Amino acid sequence: MNTPTSTRAGRAAPMSPEERRASILAATVPLLLERGRDVTTRELAAAAGVAEGTLFRVFADKQELVRAAVAQVLDPAQLLDELAELAATASGSSLHEVLVRAVTVLQVRGQRITSIFVVAHQVLAAEPDRPGGPPAASPHGHGHGRDRPHPMDLIADAMAAVFAPHAAEVRRSPQDCARFLTAIVMATIRPGVPSSAVPLTPEEVVDLLLDGLRVRTEEN
Repeated sequence: MNTPTSTRAGRAAPMSPEERRASILAATVPLLLERGRDVTTRELAAAAGVAEGTLFRVFADKQELVRAAVAQVLDPAQLLDELAELAATASGSSLHEVLVRAVTVLQVRGQRITSIFVVAHQVLAAEPDRPGGPPAASPHGHGHGRDRPHPMDLIADAMAAVFAPHAAEVRRSPQDCARFLTAIVMATIRPGVPSSAVPLTPEEVVDLLLDGLRVRTEEN
């Protein structure tokens, strides 16, 4: 009896449509960020290891692919996982140390979102007979309905969990501290910030939050 192709030794089972879509998007995002508006569908297909014809069986056109790539970058799932890992080990690190790590992952995500929106606008605007611009979505996560929490609320809750083991070291609640920290981070990576504005390092963000700018009495 013949063995089905998908189960023959040495051959991987064919991808499901969802797996194929995820594989293409995983290759598309870094290439979009690298090549910008000059990226071609041939390059995108090659990066994903598929033929152009396969690419367009999964996505109707280049515009749909770019919009799906933006939506993937906006998905906060990976960031929430990273913050959860930090929260789980926060009690074993100093407050300053754990916050520097948290700010680093927040900045990486924020800069990635800013970059993908810029590239998506350039690519979509260059498409003939297509309205330009990235998807109509929040710059910090997917659209949300009445019964779904906003991604920024999820991120704030995850950051509060990072603060929680060190709650006795701060004057405000972990929730307030999380809100202040995310506000500072997001303010430094928003689109439109002049190029002359030097980005704050994670250490500077944490120092500003924990110590402020005023000279302490004991330092006089």
